[in-house]
Amino acid sequence: MQRGEFREPVMTLVFTWLTCGIYYYYWMYVASEEMNAALGRKEYDPAMEIVLSLVTCGIWLIWWDWRMSESIVELEQRWGLVPKMEPALMFVTNFLGLGPLFYQRSMNHAWQFGDPNRATNQRLEQGYPGPHQPSAPQQPHRQLSDGTAQDPPGADGQWKDPSPWE
Repeated sequence: MQRGEFREPVMTLVFTWLTCGIYYYYWMYVASEEMNAALGRKEYDPAMEIVLSLVTCGIWLIWWDWRMSESIVELEQRWGLVPKMEPALMFVTNFLGLGPLFYQRSMNHAWQFGDPNRATNQRLEQGYPGPHQPSAPQQPHRQLSDGTAQDPPGADGQWKDPSPWE
């Protein structure tokens, strides 16, 4: 999980308006790659999203916007933040021409105040092994009265009694 680039939300909106929406496709491409890295999964294929948006005359872009608004809120929650906006409200701002402003504002909120390690810790708490954690928990050695350590329990869950003959 990694943070994305902090961008000025007003400028993403201004560039989108000045380029009649062309910058929006570039911004969505970059933002989708950042969301993939931040969420730790391949949620978006930005090049394919753009092609499908162009081929469907923008209909796919509406679906992409909806998924992006849900992903941004998920990111904020997983990184331990209260989301700036609900996904539906964030999505509706696109139809008012203000989507890039609110999307980038929420992403900046996560980049600046969120804790990417919190998402990893939540996965570990739910029982999912992380990249540096073994898939099975390691059993501790038991300390014996003479100060030596005893091997962990076997598959049956029973501690092995040390034999003086070993």
